[in-house]
Amino acid sequence: MINDPKRVLCVEDDPTNAFVIKAILKGHYQVEVVQQAQEALPKILANDYQALLIDINLGKGQMTGLELLAKIKQSNRSNVPAFALTAYALPGDEEKFLQAGFDHYISKPINRDILLKLLDAACSPKA
Repeated sequence: MINDPKRVLCVEDDPTNAFVIKAILKGHYQVEVVQQAQEALPKILANDYQALLIDINLGKGQMTGLELLAKIKQSNRSNVPAFALTAYALPGDEEKFLQAGFDHYISKPINRDILLKLLDAACSPKA
């Protein structure tokens, strides 16, 4: 376990997916999970997270991950690396999410090694 874990906010409405993400990142990152974008935005604005893991489809009638990202990009937290976590994995989906402003795209099911590698790179101090 690391002494000073980097903080990551995960916006994920599915409890099983949230559990898997927390299990993958345990010992590497301090992960806070919220289920809705409306719950996430105040936390993002009030805290210093090193990265944001955002599910795209957050449930019927809820703000989407794309809508949340647009609000983040208009805030003072626009520089926090944002990862699109999504089951959308058709050709062109990755490009669509990156063009929307996400820094990284990870399709579900989540590959542990890819997630850790991308998070480590995004959260390491810039020279």
